[in-house]
Parts: sequence; C-alpha cells; structure tokens
Amino acid sequence: MDELRATAVQERIPLLDVLRGFALIGIFLANLVSFFGYYYLDFGQVKSLPLIERVVLFAVDWLVEGKFYALFSFLLGAGFALQLERARLKGVPFLPFWYRRMGVLLLIGLIHMYFIWYGDILTLYALLGFLLPLFLSWSSRQLFIAIAILLALPMAIHAVTVATADAAFWSSSARFAAELRNAWGLEGQSTMGLLLSDQARDVWLANILGALQRPMSYLLSGRYVQVLGFFLLGALFTRLVLPLWRNGQNVPTRWWVASMLAGLLSSAAYAWTKALTTTPYSADVLGLFQGLVYHIGCVTLMLGYVGAAAWLWQHGTFKSLLSQLAVLGRMPLTSYVTQTVLGVLLFYGYGAGLLGKLPYTLLPPLAAIVIFLQWAFATFWLQRYDQGPLEAFWRNLSYGPPRERLS
Repeated sequence: MDELRATAVQERIPLLDVLRGFALIGIFLANLVSFFGYYYLDFGQVKSLPLIERVVLFAVDWLVEGKFYALFSFLLGAGFALQLERARLKGVPFLPFWYRRMGVLLLIGLIHMYFIWYGDILTLYALLGFLLPLFLSWSSRQLFIAIAILLALPMAIHAVTVATADAAFWSSSARFAAELRNAWGLEGQSTMGLLLSDQARDVWLANILGALQRPMSYLLSGRYVQVLGFFLLGALFTRLVLPLWRNGQNVPTRWWVASMLAGLLSSAAYAWTKALTTTPYSADVLGLFQGLVYHIGCVTLMLGYVGAAAWLWQHGTFKSLLSQLAVLGRMPLTSYVTQTVLGVLLFYGYGAGLLGKLPYTLLPPLAAIVIFLQWAFATFWLQRYDQGPLEAFWRNLSYGPPRERLS
C-alpha cells in the first residue's frame, strides 16, 4: 500500500501559496496594532491621537482587521480537503495522519502562546482542526448549511452577552487573572508596565495572564464557531471551485466584485464604529451593530480578496508580483512565528521596549520592512530546502522523515 507523503514542490498549487503569503502580510499588520500598544490605551488617549495616526488605524480596521485570520482559516480548511483527497487517491488511512498533524500544531501553538505571545492563533486552529474529520461524509449542501449557521452564531452569542452583560460568568477569566496577578506580587502594576519591564519574569508573567484570558475573549467574540465555519468554507471551496480553476475556467468577475463591494462597505461601518468606541467589542447596542458589520465584512471582504487574487493570477495581471507572495506563502508557519518573535523583541522589555512609544504612522513601513526581510529569508531558504524549518519539523512529526528530497 502507498504512503501518504508531504506534497512535492512541483505538485503545490501556486495560487494557494499566493493567498497564504497575502494572509501573512495582513495578519502581521493586524498584530502590529497590538504590539504598538493600541489595546492598552483608554478612550481619552485614543481620541487624543493625531488625525493621521487615527487614519492609519481606520485603514487597518477597514481593510485588514479580521479578514486575514479568516483567510488563514479558510486556507487551513482547503488544505484539509486537499490532503484528504490525496489520501483517498493513494488508498491510505487519513485520520491518524491528520490527528498527528493537529497534535503537533497544538504543541507548537501552546509553546508559542505561553512562552512567546499570548495573541497566538495556532492553538485555536489545532483544537478546531481536530473536529474537521466529523464533517468528512457531509454533502456539499449539508456543509453549506453548517457554514451559514456557524458564521451566523457569533451574532447570537453577542446578543446573549448584551442581554446578560452583568452576569459574573463573562468576567470570570479576568477575575482569575487578577487573583493570579496579586498572588504573583504584581498588584498595582499595569499590563503595559509589566511588558516593558527589564525583568524577564515580569514580561513572561504578563504574557501568561493575557493567554489565560484568551479563551473567554474567543467565546465573547464567537471566534470558535466562526473559525470552524471558515474551515468548512475552505473545504467546500476545494470541493466545488478549486477543480474548475485548476482546469482553466475563469473566475466570474461579478461574484468577487460584489463580495468585495459588500465587504468594503460593511468593514467601513465597522471601522467607523470602532473609531467611535475605540474598542473592537462592547456589550451594548452599538457594540451589537459593530459586531454585525464586522462579521459580515470578515466573510465578504475575505472572499473578495480570494476572488480578486484568482482573477489577477488567471489573467496574468501582476503575476510576477503575486509569485513573490507565493515564496512567502510556502513558509507560513515559520513566517508567522518569526513575526511574533520579532514583535516581542522590538516592543517588549525582553528587547527594545518600543511598546507605546512609536507613532501609528510607522506601522505600515515597519510591516513592509519586516515582510521584505521575511521574503528575502524565504527566497534564500527555499533555494536550498523544500520547506521552512518549522514546516519541516511539522511535516516530519506528521508524516515521518522523508526518504529523499521532494524537489
């Protein structure tokens, strides 16, 4: 019986690598807002920022916030479906491989979350990835219904939190973190102060406190069901749309343009409400509207981005530029983790301690510099190896060591 092995370089789908590279840029831009210190500012401090800085933040909220973790989730679901198809064609067991793959990703995610940066997304992807095999036998119609329900559920959860805003449950993780903070002798110290401390212990403990509150923030925002919905959307895309694209059928312009326009309008409404509230989430009526346009924008603008990239790729427009994104997209795990390592070293007390000290006008150029350096490293590395270092580690523990080079 044949074996399930890692995808050879020549068998990769370039467009998916382009989308992964694009997603990495957006994710880094969104994460830099946190590293710059926005979420440690109060209402008055945000309102007192210079107009040009608020314009930059508005642009990130409008075009970036939420759309790129959605795209990354979409691509993980697509990868799941492609790997399942390969296993079926080879006639080899798929589930043992998939569970090993998600187990290794969970290990990487937990290390990343608790020892590097509490804003990790890998842990959530791994935990929800364990659920994907439950949908293996579902028809396309059943998947579509499940996707619609999962992507609508965050609004139902938000409505419940608005109706029960005073319930002690919603603040339970914050209270637990506060108790730990006191037990560790950190009472009276702000999170920003701890992250800027010259004591590595203080920085690490502040990160732990943030990580412990992450599950509740995911519940409040409906992130669990939303990411699972994007997984299934990617799997359905691989089943219904990707075969047509691979056979040379053009991407219909009208659907991705309509999706792009809907996403731009709803995301502009989200950015506007966030500019008013200065927070991405609030348990009130305005927050409910903000959540609605946010979730609509995440779905529609993400799909618009996918359609636009595919259209440009198929028509040869900017294809050479898009191919450079594919270089970055072949090393998504390595690139994502190194982005946060660089962020921690630049902004926290471990390194340069720039948290809260840079104007937000520097956010786009700093992102461009880091992305260029990552692209240069990926280009150098992939000329010598088939995968990035973390991808090779993940592959070897999921498939087993390769017997020979794949290229």
